[in-house]
Amino acid sequence: MENQSLELKRGESLNVETVSVDQIDLLEKGEAAPIDLMSDYWTPVDAGDKKRVLFDRIDIRPVLDEKSGEIIDLECAFFFAKENGAIKNISNGSKRLVGAITAYNIQKGTPLEITYLGKKKNKTNSLLSDNWSIKPLVINIAAK
Repeated sequence: MENQSLELKRGESLNVETVSVDQIDLLEKGEAAPIDLMSDYWTPVDAGDKKRVLFDRIDIRPVLDEKSGEIIDLECAFFFAKENGAIKNISNGSKRLVGAITAYNIQKGTPLEITYLGKKKNKTNSLLSDNWSIKPLVINIAAK
Protein backbone atom coordinates (compact mmCIF):
# COMPACT_ATOMS: atom_id res chain seq x y z
CA MET A 1 0.00 0.00 0.00
CA GLU A 2 1.51 3.34 -0.97
CA ASN A 3 1.06 6.51 1.07
CA GLN A 4 -1.57 8.80 -0.32
CA SER A 5 -2.50 12.30 0.79
CA LEU A 6 -5.84 13.20 2.28
CA GLU A 7 -8.14 15.39 0.24
CA LEU A 8 -10.15 17.52 2.66
CA LYS A 9 -12.96 18.64 0.39
CA ARG A 10 -16.45 18.26 1.77
CA GLY A 11 -18.68 16.01 -0.29
CA GLU A 12 -15.79 14.27 -2.04
CA SER A 13 -14.07 11.03 -1.18
CA LEU A 14 -10.87 10.99 0.81
CA ASN A 15 -7.88 10.19 -1.32
CA VAL A 16 -6.89 7.06 0.60
CA GLU A 17 -6.73 3.47 -0.55
CA THR A 18 -9.88 1.43 0.01
CA VAL A 19 -9.97 -2.25 0.91
CA SER A 20 -12.58 -4.96 0.47
CA VAL A 21 -14.11 -7.01 3.27
CA ASP A 22 -11.85 -9.98 2.48
CA GLN A 23 -8.87 -7.66 3.22
CA ILE A 24 -10.21 -6.54 6.62
CA ASP A 25 -7.12 -7.87 8.42
CA LEU A 26 -5.20 -4.98 6.81
CA LEU A 27 -6.97 -2.63 9.25
CA GLU A 28 -4.64 -3.84 11.99
CA LYS A 29 -1.64 -2.66 9.94
CA GLY A 30 -3.14 0.70 9.01
CA GLU A 31 -2.05 3.99 10.54
CA ALA A 32 -4.62 6.58 11.56
CA ALA A 33 -4.16 9.87 9.72
CA PRO A 34 -3.24 12.80 12.00
CA ILE A 35 -6.56 14.54 11.36
CA ASP A 36 -9.99 14.17 12.93
CA LEU A 37 -12.73 14.76 10.36
CA MET A 38 -15.43 15.39 12.97
CA SER A 39 -16.01 19.08 13.52
CA ASP A 40 -16.18 20.43 17.06
CA TYR A 41 -18.17 23.59 17.70
CA TRP A 42 -15.83 26.15 19.27
CA THR A 43 -17.54 28.08 22.05
CA PRO A 44 -14.97 30.33 23.69
CA VAL A 45 -15.74 31.18 27.30
CA ASP A 46 -13.33 33.90 28.34
CA ALA A 47 -12.24 37.06 26.56
CA GLY A 48 -8.72 36.43 25.29
CA ASP A 49 -9.36 32.81 24.25
CA LYS A 50 -7.59 32.41 20.93
CA LYS A 51 -6.83 29.86 18.26
CA ARG A 52 -4.41 29.74 15.38
CA VAL A 53 -6.25 28.14 12.50
CA LEU A 54 -6.36 27.51 8.78
CA PHE A 55 -9.61 28.78 7.30
CA ASP A 56 -11.49 26.04 5.45
CA ARG A 57 -14.92 27.30 4.39
CA ILE A 58 -18.25 28.88 5.24
CA ASP A 59 -20.94 26.20 5.31
CA ILE A 60 -24.22 25.25 6.96
CA ARG A 61 -24.10 23.15 10.14
CA PRO A 62 -27.11 21.74 12.01
CA VAL A 63 -27.05 22.96 15.64
CA LEU A 64 -29.40 22.85 18.60
CA ASP A 65 -31.31 26.10 19.12
CA GLU A 66 -31.11 26.62 22.90
CA LYS A 67 -34.31 28.72 22.96
CA SER A 68 -36.61 26.40 20.99
CA GLY A 69 -34.84 23.05 21.51
CA GLU A 70 -35.06 22.44 17.75
CA ILE A 71 -32.26 21.62 15.35
CA ILE A 72 -31.64 24.58 13.02
CA ASP A 73 -29.26 25.18 10.12
CA LEU A 74 -26.59 27.71 11.11
CA GLU A 75 -24.09 29.32 8.76
CA CYS A 76 -20.68 28.62 10.30
CA ALA A 77 -17.03 29.25 9.60
CA PHE A 78 -14.98 26.03 9.51
CA PHE A 79 -11.28 25.86 10.35
CA PHE A 80 -8.47 23.38 10.92
CA ALA A 81 -6.48 23.72 14.15
CA LYS A 82 -3.79 21.64 15.81
CA GLU A 83 -4.73 20.61 19.35
CA ASN A 84 -2.74 18.17 21.48
CA GLY A 85 -0.72 17.09 18.43
CA ALA A 86 -3.77 16.24 16.30
CA ILE A 87 -5.39 18.27 13.55
CA LYS A 88 -9.02 19.06 14.42
CA ASN A 89 -11.84 20.53 12.38
CA ILE A 90 -13.60 23.27 14.35
CA SER A 91 -16.44 25.62 13.53
CA ASN A 92 -18.18 28.69 14.92
CA GLY A 93 -21.43 30.34 13.84
CA SER A 94 -21.02 33.80 15.34
CA LYS A 95 -22.63 36.22 12.89
CA ARG A 96 -19.83 38.75 13.40
CA LEU A 97 -17.12 36.16 12.80
CA VAL A 98 -18.78 34.66 9.73
CA GLY A 99 -19.64 38.15 8.45
CA ALA A 100 -16.07 39.43 8.75
CA ILE A 101 -14.61 36.38 7.01
CA THR A 102 -17.16 36.76 4.22
CA ALA A 103 -16.70 40.55 3.93
CA TYR A 104 -12.92 40.22 3.55
CA ASN A 105 -13.27 37.26 1.17
CA ILE A 106 -10.86 35.14 3.22
CA GLN A 107 -9.59 32.31 1.03
CA LYS A 108 -9.41 28.61 1.91
CA GLY A 109 -6.06 27.81 3.53
CA THR A 110 -5.51 31.31 4.93
CA PRO A 111 -3.71 31.12 8.31
CA LEU A 112 -5.47 33.20 10.96
CA GLU A 113 -5.23 34.02 14.63
CA ILE A 114 -8.75 34.40 16.00
CA THR A 115 -9.23 35.89 19.45
CA TYR A 116 -12.51 36.05 21.33
CA LEU A 117 -12.91 39.55 22.79
CA GLY A 118 -16.07 38.90 24.81
CA LYS A 119 -19.61 40.21 24.40
CA LYS A 120 -20.36 43.57 22.82
CA LYS A 121 -23.68 45.45 22.84
CA ASN A 122 -25.32 45.67 19.43
CA LYS A 123 -25.88 49.13 18.00
CA THR A 124 -29.31 48.27 16.58
CA ASN A 125 -30.83 46.55 19.64
CA SER A 126 -30.13 45.81 23.29
CA LEU A 127 -28.72 42.32 22.66
CA LEU A 128 -25.12 41.26 23.16
CA SER A 129 -23.05 39.57 20.44
CA ASP A 130 -19.68 37.86 20.42
CA ASN A 131 -16.84 40.18 19.46
CA TRP A 132 -13.68 38.96 17.71
CA SER A 133 -10.23 39.87 16.51
CA ILE A 134 -9.23 38.15 13.26
CA LYS A 135 -5.60 38.59 12.25
CA PRO A 136 -3.97 36.97 9.23
CA LEU A 137 -0.76 35.13 10.12
CA VAL A 138 2.24 35.93 7.94
CA ILE A 139 4.14 32.70 7.43
CA ASN A 140 7.47 32.50 5.64
CA ILE A 141 7.31 28.97 4.25
CA ALA A 142 10.76 29.30 2.65
CA ALA A 143 12.30 29.86 6.11
CA LYS A 144 10.78 26.63 7.40
